[in-house]
Formats: sequence, structure tokens, C-alpha cells
Amino acid sequence: MPGKPISTKMLAEKVRRATDLRGLIEAFAKEMHRDPLEVALRKLCVEKNTKPARVIKRADIELTYGHQLFNGKKANPSRDKVIQLAFGFGLSLNETQKLLKIARKSALDARIKRDVVFCYALEKSLTVAEVKSIINEMGLPALGRED
Repeated sequence: MPGKPISTKMLAEKVRRATDLRGLIEAFAKEMHRDPLEVALRKLCVEKNTKPARVIKRADIELTYGHQLFNGKKANPSRDKVIQLAFGFGLSLNETQKLLKIARKSALDARIKRDVVFCYALEKSLTVAEVKSIINEMGLPALGRED
């Protein structure tokens, strides 16, 4: 379907009313496609006029692992690594939520203390080092702890 992309809410309503599953999927196939994470990361580099190495350094991610994320050799990073990438890109809170969705990770939740730190830090454009310091001071689980 050409034109403006359909919202998730509208697509969900179409699914609810559908009588022909195959026809529905064929009609909205483009709407149901998401770029792989590495494609989204490369697009962000273009949008933000930056290079992967700079993002990786600012994200405080090990260089080899970071390049594997950008070239698709590591396709399923932890949620923390995606959050670190968001800081590396200098993303807004809204942009970070979109990146988490692309990576198929849970969104930042304002009811979770650790996530509140991330939300605050993203809104204030803090660095990964500053975030790690705040998290440590508050006795919360360290950023990047899963890997």
C-alpha cells in the first residue's frame, strides 16, 4: 500500500476485523517488515553524521563487539548494549525507545528505577560514564552487566 505508513493501532484493528489472514498479510507486508538492527544502526550513522567507531567508543562498548553489531555478526545484543548504543549515538528518549523496539527489547519503563536513570540521562544528554556513575551511586545493577 503506497502512501503514509499505517499505525500499529490501525493495523491491530485491521487484524481484529480480518476474515482473510493471507490477504491481510499480503496487503500489509511492507508494514510488517522491520529492518534488521545492523541496517538501523547504519541508517542512524547517516542521520547523525557519525561513524560506527565513534558511536562504539562513546557507548563504551568493546570495539570488536561493537563492529560485529554494526555488520550484523552479532544480531541479538542485550538490552543494555542497545541502551549503550543509544548513548553512543546521542539519541533522545523517543529515539531510544524506537531503537529498543527495532532490537526487539523492552522499552524503558518509568516505573523501574534503573530505567528512570536512563530516561533522565537521555533527556539530559549525559554520557555513558556519567550514567554508570549514577547507577553505581544508587546501588542499581551496572550498565552492561549481561555481557
